Amino acid sequence: MAKVRIFRVITSAEVVDFHLRNFLINGATDFDIYVVGNNVSRVNHKLYPGIKWIDLDISRKISVVRDFLCLIKLIFLIINKKPLIIHSIMPKAGLISSLAGFICKVPTRIHTFTGQVWSEESGLKRKVLISIDRLIVFLTTRSYTDSRSQSSYLLDNGISKNGKALPYLGYGSLSGVDFKRFNYESLMRSRENMRNELGVSGIVYIFVGRKCRDKGVFNLITSFMKLMRVDSSIFLILVGPDETNGELDEKIKQLNCDNIVLIPATSEPEKYIIAADVFCLPSYREGFGSVVIEAAALKRPCIGTRISGLSDSVVDGETGLLVSSGNTEELYAAMHSFISEPMKILNMGEAAYSRTLKCFSSDYLYELQVAEY
Repeated sequence: MAKVRIFRVITSAEVVDFHLRNFLINGATDFDIYVVGNNVSRVNHKLYPGIKWIDLDISRKISVVRDFLCLIKLIFLIINKKPLIIHSIMPKAGLISSLAGFICKVPTRIHTFTGQVWSEESGLKRKVLISIDRLIVFLTTRSYTDSRSQSSYLLDNGISKNGKALPYLGYGSLSGVDFKRFNYESLMRSRENMRNELGVSGIVYIFVGRKCRDKGVFNLITSFMKLMRVDSSIFLILVGPDETNGELDEKIKQLNCDNIVLIPATSEPEKYIIAADVFCLPSYREGFGSVVIEAAALKRPCIGTRISGLSDSVVDGETGLLVSSGNTEELYAAMHSFISEPMKILNMGEAAYSRTLKCFSSDYLYELQVAEY
């Protein structure tokens, strides 16, 4: 029997390793999967045997001509490949995918909301972006979010299905954590070697994700530099693609601080997370925060922001600490607390691990996703 063909449509290739990896590895034997998106041919295909890749120039920013051409190309791809399911994540991918899928009458059209670009906007721009999200819900056969707080936030802003909050899988998350990959005992054996390779010591804070202002990277650096005055032995590792157009490099150069380590995009974040002690994600907007539960699987507590998405992946005071977005003083205080009370690293890390093992296994999330398909 032929496998059901699925298009997974994304805006950025980096999303594959961050959000789709577990589904693609599990799903390759059950489905005929195409990943469609910007520069996806750059992804390390050896990690994903059986997955097919199609580059499609989906821009994050609005460009009427470019977006229209992208829509036409996706329509022709759908006509040619005839997927029975088209499933998108990320805002622009959701709009292009839902329009193309609706026009081509793809039987199952799904979008998963993972964070709202309009959350920090106001006025007409905010209204237009919210209207686009409402259109996506209308055009899809099913729309989800990646967490309870995301569903509530969208409902509060008039984005719903027949007046009801959009559903989410299980306890939340896009695809859960692969505990075979994020294996605490196995990775701990390489911790000291990795710390030596990176040249870090003391308490190490780590960020993994797109290096940009939306993710609060500059706020994290500000709070870290203040903390350095208290304890000069600490380190900060920033892992991920740089989307600041050189601004971050210039900032680090001006600070002349050897205790900040920059690592480019990687398909192996686990080897850097295990070298650190506290995970930090001080975003202004965020989806569920898959990398938070990956860090939790390695018994690393998280400092996050009190926003939709992260408030589901972090239990404040139990598996980590939540602070107000943009508040560098609160962020500093949270970071300082792990220096003044180092046992919090162990205790919160154990709590984070236990919760992740119970609620966010990739096998569990995969079964739920297959049931929805």
